[in-house]
Amino acid sequence: MNFIFIRTLGMYFIYFKSLLKGEKLSLQEIWNKKDDYDLAFYGAILWIFILFLCFGIVIYCVKNNLSVY
Repeated sequence: MNFIFIRTLGMYFIYFKSLLKGEKLSLQEIWNKKDDYDLAFYGAILWIFILFLCFGIVIYCVKNNLSVY
């Protein structure tokens, strides 16, 4: 897996987190301050959440005899 992909996910996680706080950070500001934020950590958390959600949907569909296509 590409490490830049994980950092990019972390960047979006920080962006939406700042929006919830009421701050207006641009993606460029977050990327320029990537040493201040732990982008890889937040990206890994978001990636695990996405995988958990996808596998949960597939398991739910298989249990209830629904099509996953």
